[in-house]
Amino acid sequence: MSSRGGGLWPGLYIMAAAALWSTIGVASVYSRNPIMLGLFRSLFASLVSLFIRRVFNKASVLTGIALGVLFSVYPLAAVTAGVGLAAFLLYTAPLWATLVALGMGERPSRRGVIGVSLVIIAIVLIGAQTIRGSISLIGVFLGLLSGISYGSYIALARRFAKAGDGGADVSLGAMPYTLIITAPTAIAYSIMTSYWRPIVRPALWGVYLGIVTTVIPIGSSLWGGFRG
Repeated sequence: MSSRGGGLWPGLYIMAAAALWSTIGVASVYSRNPIMLGLFRSLFASLVSLFIRRVFNKASVLTGIALGVLFSVYPLAAVTAGVGLAAFLLYTAPLWATLVALGMGERPSRRGVIGVSLVIIAIVLIGAQTIRGSISLIGVFLGLLSGISYGSYIALARRFAKAGDGGADVSLGAMPYTLIITAPTAIAYSIMTSYWRPIVRPALWGVYLGIVTTVIPIGSSLWGGFRG
């Protein structure tokens, strides 16, 4: 399957990105320090992105902040709730994206309403299990927070795209601004808990997450979109 220009089918870029993203939860567990992992992911993604896209505008800053919350929270959710549940809660993002979009004056489609309704039912079922004590309350909260941050990012990126801001501004261009959240979060947590070790392992996994599961998938998605 190839595009009309003779290149690869654009969907392959998206599938490759999804495959890489699927490893984030496992990497979070293996890092042994999810707070520092979020910082290192943000740091290395920012360093590489600066060579590709340097921009300072409202779109890049706001989407960077939303991604910064995601980078900080999702590794913790994977550790406390388990990789499977954390991933599931992360993908409640369509619900939160719809709510944020509503707040910005957008109206969801009928298909979007159906999808959101299914997400709400799933959250209610998970809530029932949490009340029974079979699921970590903190893990569920962190998982939902990661979904909220991801959904907010989606809604903001879509809004800015409609306003004419390029996709690179709200993806690669947003990476340096994730440090607005990840750096103070890691520093504050380390000071309050004296828990900053191990540091080598999360740094190495941070290189993996920052480059292999962040910059490369985003670049693949953008490239696939341009080729398509």
